[in-house]
Amino acid sequence: NLQKRAEIVQDAMLRITNSRENMVDEFDAITLDKDEIVTHNNPWVTYFDALYQHLENIQTLNDAYILWANRQIVSTLSKTVQIEDLPSLEERLSNVTDFSIEYGGAVDLALVSLRQIGQEASAALAFPRGFSQRMGLQDTLDGVNKLRSILSTRYQDETKEYQENLNRIAEILLSVLFSIEEAHESGYRNPYQGTGNPIKLNRAALFKGREDIAQSLVTLFRSRGNPTLVLYGPRRMGKTSFLLQLPRLLPANYVPVYLDMQGGGAQQNDASFMYEIARAISRQLKTESNLAPPSLAEFENHPYTTLIPWLDDEVFLLLRDRKLFITIDEFEVIGDAIRRGSLTEQILGFLRHLMQHNENIILMFAGVRTIEALGPNPASYFITANLVEMSYLNKKEAEELIVNPDPSAGKMPEYDENVIAKILEITHCQPYLIQAICSVIIDIANSKNITRIEDKILGQAVEDILHKSLYFQNIWDDALSEGQAILKKLVDETETINLAIYSSEALKGLLHRHVIYKKSDGTYSIEIPLIATWISMQV
Repeated sequence: NLQKRAEIVQDAMLRITNSRENMVDEFDAITLDKDEIVTHNNPWVTYFDALYQHLENIQTLNDAYILWANRQIVSTLSKTVQIEDLPSLEERLSNVTDFSIEYGGAVDLALVSLRQIGQEASAALAFPRGFSQRMGLQDTLDGVNKLRSILSTRYQDETKEYQENLNRIAEILLSVLFSIEEAHESGYRNPYQGTGNPIKLNRAALFKGREDIAQSLVTLFRSRGNPTLVLYGPRRMGKTSFLLQLPRLLPANYVPVYLDMQGGGAQQNDASFMYEIARAISRQLKTESNLAPPSLAEFENHPYTTLIPWLDDEVFLLLRDRKLFITIDEFEVIGDAIRRGSLTEQILGFLRHLMQHNENIILMFAGVRTIEALGPNPASYFITANLVEMSYLNKKEAEELIVNPDPSAGKMPEYDENVIAKILEITHCQPYLIQAICSVIIDIANSKNITRIEDKILGQAVEDILHKSLYFQNIWDDALSEGQAILKKLVDETETINLAIYSSEALKGLLHRHVIYKKSDGTYSIEIPLIATWISMQV
């Protein structure tokens, strides 16, 4: 990426300038009576001046390359003004194919995007008129809008010319979309695609509820200063999605920084853990600054004394009166890494120190378990940790996820009231299961041209996820042998379960993960009916 290369070169030139000044000062301290040597014969000055000149040459060539690439894009886009219909779009953009093969990787992603837009438009036209063609054209239009955003950000001086040319492509696509007869538009865009993956900030409409949890966090911030927090709850409840949505859920004076411990780098050793924290902070602040984290080599040399000076000298100056809210997802990995020796317990001490001595930092762990997962004696490090549980959606949020998952996806099929009620009942308003069922329902509706969802379609969808989703197998595996024995007994209504023969740890584990719950009469039951159905199919 040419723009990124320019930023790297500029940063290197600044570092060289600073290093040159430091070397001159050190040389001067040794040769106070020999000014001539300092100014003319200092080998460090000669070295850094030559290196600086080399980088200046790279910068000049890079700037010229960007200007040239920009003209190529303008030239290619200018030809779209004469496009009369959609079939001619790929033909007009065909020259981009050869051009981007030779230069695209080094020149700009925009050229590759243009080629893809032409190819996608051609592929969409190959579909019969109706749902598939409409979806293909809509995807092509999304690509045009994405390219418009990229160009307006990178090449602001030519934004108007870019916009005019891209608008012409968008107009052609829209005209074809509008020309597709309503009778052929019985299909639906499936907003649940990728069910099970975290919902990123750019797909916020699909994320339902949890404002109450965000408000609880803010209340804790204000009432307890800089508390250590633990967000916990069963898998597939949306914890990671919630963390990724925090930039829009929290007030502007809190800057959420997301660190995923399942990323390999963070658990390699103490130095890499610190480095990944710095990288996460730098990524979050990239929209307002070219702030670069210290290098991995600096952390390897001084793992515990590199981060704090960088925070004090650069990050906190940029934040002013804002606070960093560092969230560590899948935090149990830290405890696992400490037990196997990849990380040391010093990590916990450092995190505690970071919290106690920096009013601008708030720390939150997120995972399935609570603070005990950090190691043998985590309470000695985080004795005042505040627990925040994430559980099921409420009924209103769950209904919204069914009937109006994402307004940008367009119309959704109509659901019989009893079908909605049945989905809420069998899923217990578990967000992943709702999305999994509704995703299959949309696919069935598209394949059969169905506009109203009745019991029969719901039954087909439930049957599908019971046989294909790994969610149930994961619940079963997490229960281990004793927990599995309890679950088998609970699905067999002919037997009365004697909990005294099982360890309290097995029972507590199932309760903690919301697999079972205690009823008012003191007996236990499986919390989500679909889980009970799946278990009954296995025994």
